[in-house]
Amino acid sequence: MAPPWLPILRDSLKQQFGTKPAIMTLASVDVQGAPQARSVVCRRITDDGELWVVSDARSGKQSDLNANPNSSLLFWLPDLRRQFRICSTHVLGIDEAEELWPTLSDATRAMFTWPAPGDTFDDSTVFPAELPASEPPPEFYELIVFIPLTVEMLDLTAHPHRRIRWEKPNPDANWAERRVNP
Repeated sequence: MAPPWLPILRDSLKQQFGTKPAIMTLASVDVQGAPQARSVVCRRITDDGELWVVSDARSGKQSDLNANPNSSLLFWLPDLRRQFRICSTHVLGIDEAEELWPTLSDATRAMFTWPAPGDTFDDSTVFPAELPASEPPPEFYELIVFIPLTVEMLDLTAHPHRRIRWEKPNPDANWAERRVNP
C-alpha cells in the first residue's frame, strides 16, 4: 500500500516543477560531524515512497552517507508556499542504477566523466559537455535510494499554518498521521 503522503507530495511536485527536475536539499553529517547541505535532483519517487538520486561515488555526499546513513531531505515549493521535510535512511540501488542512466541528459551523463568532485582544479583538464546514452555508465556512477522514516508537510498558505507529520516506526508498521503545531 502506498504511503498516505505520497499522492500529496507527487501532486505538489508536479504543480511546482511540471516536467522540470524536482530539486531538493539533502542534509547530512560529514565524517568530522559537521553538517552538510547540498541541492540534488530527485530522479524518481517509487510507489513505496523511495526517493532516487544519482550520484558520483567519489563525492563528499557519499562519504557522509557511508559514515552516517541518516539524512534529511527538504523540498521547498515557493509557488505553493509548502515544504516537505523527509527524515530518511539510505541504501544503494545497485540493480536500478542502470535503468536511470539513459533517462539522464547528455550533459548530466558527461559530468560523470569529469575528475573527482572536490579535487584541485587543473586548467588543462578537459570537461566533456555531452555523453550519449549509448556509452556505459562509469564505475562510480550510482543510485542512492532514500527510504523515508518520517515525512512532514508544512503548508504556509493557511492561518495558522498547517503541519502534518507521517511516521513509520519500523518497516513492517503502517504510516501514522497526525497534525502538529506549525
